Amino acid sequence: MRNLLRADARRMLRGKTFWRCLIAMLLASVGLVWMQATAMDYTVPFSRVIFLSQLFYGLAAAALASVYVSEDFASGVVRNKLIAGHARPAVFLSNLAVVSGACVALFALTSAFTGIIALPFFEMDASLSDILFCFLLGLPMCLSYAAVYCALATLLCDRARSVVGCMGLAFGMLALCMELNSVLVHADASAMGSLRLRLCALAYDLVPTGAAAQLSMMKFLQPLRCALLGIALAAAASASGALALRRMDIR
Repeated sequence: MRNLLRADARRMLRGKTFWRCLIAMLLASVGLVWMQATAMDYTVPFSRVIFLSQLFYGLAAAALASVYVSEDFASGVVRNKLIAGHARPAVFLSNLAVVSGACVALFALTSAFTGIIALPFFEMDASLSDILFCFLLGLPMCLSYAAVYCALATLLCDRARSVVGCMGLAFGMLALCMELNSVLVHADASAMGSLRLRLCALAYDLVPTGAAAQLSMMKFLQPLRCALLGIALAAAASASGALALRRMDIR
């Protein structure tokens, strides 16, 4: 397993996909900071900016995971790993661990970069402990994104289908969260206890894009529930991906 992790991590760092996704996220961060600093006619607080670029995080993570995992199948690396005697669950978990690490790095580097460039332009309204707390809440989001996309890319195998499937899922989750957010925002206060709204809130916390949207505002409906649901989703997707690879006919 250690050799698998070392080889996969080396391939991730030497490849272009991670660096392209990171550059895309940094450019998105610059654009959003510039827009918030120049286009608004009111004072924008720092808390509304530091994690704002994470709204696009799901798209970057989808591109990263789908391209990286599908390349294993397209280049015959998966077959070679199995011939070398590595177990199928270990092959999947190694890919998942490396993609998860890359997703966490993408999140951490983008957040740090955004904080540095935004600090001179916006009113500081959040303490360091608040920012760190929200950053920690973002980690389950990273893991759930990585697990879901790794499982889907493994199931689809083919590079084109993996990219289209993961990007389609990313846009689908984005559309779903926009709808859920609209329902929750426009709900009457007296109806917040209804079953429909409770289910909407639960789905908003469960879907990684919902966690990203809450993180972008540094406001969570229920922080602990959001983190636990993210971990649960990551675990379920990981098990599904390992099972899919185990039953797959590798040629």
